[in-house]
Amino acid sequence: MNKDKSRAEHFWQVLAGLTMTLMVMGTPACNTTGGNEAGDQSGSDGETGAGAGSGAVDVAFLLSMNFDEARKISPKHLDMSPYCRMAADNIEVLRQTPEGVPLRVRATGRVFLEVAGNPAIVALGQEAYVDRAVEVILRGRPLMRRGRSLVEGLKDDTVFYVGGSRLQVIGSHRIHPWEDQPVQAAMTSGGNAPSVRRQEGSFNVTPTWRKSWQQGPNPLLPALSPEDIPSEMRASPLLPPPDEDDQPKLPGENVTPNVDPEETTTRSLGRRLGEEKPPRVRRVQ
Repeated sequence: MNKDKSRAEHFWQVLAGLTMTLMVMGTPACNTTGGNEAGDQSGSDGETGAGAGSGAVDVAFLLSMNFDEARKISPKHLDMSPYCRMAADNIEVLRQTPEGVPLRVRATGRVFLEVAGNPAIVALGQEAYVDRAVEVILRGRPLMRRGRSLVEGLKDDTVFYVGGSRLQVIGSHRIHPWEDQPVQAAMTSGGNAPSVRRQEGSFNVTPTWRKSWQQGPNPLLPALSPEDIPSEMRASPLLPPPDEDDQPKLPGENVTPNVDPEETTTRSLGRRLGEEKPPRVRRVQ
């Protein structure tokens, strides 16, 4: 009898200990890092910010920002109106007028650019060089949106050059079409009836761009400067080059001027520019 009683007590003790163990294992662990849980939630919302940390990056939001929105979430910002306004992690004024008006600026780290135009240009990248004389150079997997089209640089050394309103690209890149999103239903603040809204749209940007945006500029690349742009690309398309030798040549193109083989060397060495035409002598028989 006593033996059976002791066995029963031992059984209940083991069962109570097992129950306590399961309760402890099922209890959520305490947060000792100052709010990881809250940080994850803020990260999902904060992914829409230009300076998002570990969360995903909402590219559609970044490309839809204006300058006033970008400067609120960026450490530095600079207004170079009427041509360009920028926000970035770091901004360095390279040249300015005696009155303090910036003329040439270099920006690095999650650069946002708003370039005046019709429509305006919104650009993102890791490095930017801006000359007030209507010139913008962007590098570091740059993105540039104008209206419903987007150009994406696919490598860290891809360079976008904007002279006036013309975009030229050096390196690997691709063009994205605008993709309209389907109609989605979202609950109103009252939580009763759903309200129907339509997302504006988005671009199918490669996932590597989001990673590059968070990592910052490539430290192996030299500082961005106008020397990274060929001289023929920086030349105005409305003006002829100062000399024929300055014109860009295709690989294998013959740069020797075409001369009719039947023409004599005497004719090719004829009047120079500015010389007066000699009077024509008429023979009288």
